[in-house]
Amino acid sequence: MFSDATGHMPEWAKWMFIGIAVVAATIFSIVTYGAGAALIGAAIGAGISLGVEFASDIIEDGQIDHSWKEYLGAGISGFIGGLAGGGLSSMLLGGLGDVVGGMIARESLSFWDALSTFAVSAIFAGVGEIFSTGITRKFASSKYKKIVGNATENIKINRRLAQAGYGNLKIGRDGYDAIIDAITNTWKFKTIKYTGDFVYGLGTSFR
Repeated sequence: MFSDATGHMPEWAKWMFIGIAVVAATIFSIVTYGAGAALIGAAIGAGISLGVEFASDIIEDGQIDHSWKEYLGAGISGFIGGLAGGGLSSMLLGGLGDVVGGMIARESLSFWDALSTFAVSAIFAGVGEIFSTGITRKFASSKYKKIVGNATENIKINRRLAQAGYGNLKIGRDGYDAIIDAITNTWKFKTIKYTGDFVYGLGTSFR
């Protein structure tokens, strides 16, 4: 599988691995989360990763001088990471995405380099998911409290939820956590999460 004693892949094997990784991750996400959610998430993930690459490129020396391979690697890395639906999948696909991105951006990547990249990136991806999701849920919780106000009876809470555009949700039937999840899944709050992802990604891009 490797071409020399240092464990570097030949070029053809590297690109074959990259192709298999992208296809396998995409199929896994589509089967698990549905085609729409998977592909939208992948596109957003690629966009965020490219934005982080561009921002870090400018911050480093005030010029746009990263190679096209670095941008392509960032885009593919974000695409794979964006296929995740949260939790363990964020760690696994985040780690895989960074390995694939590193293989594209760098001339060579040894097996041990890839393994350490996967391990570190998986941890960072997990922490990043907690960071951005936690912020988003905090905002969603504040939104819920603003909607509900001082209402304590289910019928009053449901009426206020309906007036705010959440008529399909019922506090007694769905529970608090499900309502918060529904609020975080609106585009307004997804934007907050994606902003958190970008800030976190930019902050960790210089590690």
